[in-house]
Amino acid sequence: MFELFIEFAIKLFPIYLWALFGFILGKLLKVRKNDAANILVFLILPLITFHGSFTTPVTVQALSLPLFFFLLCSIITLLFLWLGKKTWKDNTGNLLAFASSYGNYGYFALPAAIVLFGKEAESPVIMAGIGFIIYSCTVGYFVTALGNFTIAESLKKTLVLPSVYAMILGLSLNVLNIRFGSFRNIDLNDIYLSVACDVRGVYTIIGMMLVGLAIAEIKTLMIDWKFVGMASLAQFVIWPIVVGLYIILDKNILHFYPVLLLKIIFLLSLIPVGVNLIAYSSQLGVHPEKAAVAILLTTIFAMLFIPFMISVFIGFI
Repeated sequence: MFELFIEFAIKLFPIYLWALFGFILGKLLKVRKNDAANILVFLILPLITFHGSFTTPVTVQALSLPLFFFLLCSIITLLFLWLGKKTWKDNTGNLLAFASSYGNYGYFALPAAIVLFGKEAESPVIMAGIGFIIYSCTVGYFVTALGNFTIAESLKKTLVLPSVYAMILGLSLNVLNIRFGSFRNIDLNDIYLSVACDVRGVYTIIGMMLVGLAIAEIKTLMIDWKFVGMASLAQFVIWPIVVGLYIILDKNILHFYPVLLLKIIFLLSLIPVGVNLIAYSSQLGVHPEKAAVAILLTTIFAMLFIPFMISVFIGFI
């Protein structure tokens, strides 16, 4: 386990540096988190979504991964929305519902999967991530918006998010096997892949800087331990239990997924709260400071939690 932790720490260290740079920019240059959040939500995230759905090999098993995670996210969200409303009188419960199911698949699960399972794990993680994106742009965003807006207003805000439309376009082109060709001996596909690689880098940088920017705007750092605890309960207890039960069912009865995909599904049940939660909560005005602290603390905890869980349970899959 110690070797896994060291490898995680080395691979993920630059990610934490970007969060630190975001904090410095927020404090010294007064860069606002809302500006970064809007760039992420309306430009970078749709491009990442399009690329993932456009390039991932389409199989029945691959297509089932987004559906699997979308349904699981939605069910757990409704459970924690109910618990949140019982716990808080304000809209913190709406944020908790989103935080309970929006995992950090892009900045954390993807590099972790490559460290653990090799390069062949990249495409399945991206495909599964589409399920998280669809969830975040529909159920998750809508439930969070309800904290400040009416049902009609929340639905209107949800429908203008571009990521779902980007996913539909990318998947349609993928199924139809439409690819970029060449123009006057210039390989357009190579140019596209180069741009996509650049966008993915920007996605990671802005996403993690957003954590630092959100923390920099906090006047007095007060940790809502109840919120962090319940978000951690969802991400590190409920998710592994539910996914673990499914893996037992699949291995003994269904036999639907190969071993590699089951391992990836298990890994995705262990990840911390997703960074883009800050982008959405900032845009909707629903406690972005609580989102930032929860993301930071659960990400630090996950660096120890994932190596432990993988080393103990991965041999049974």
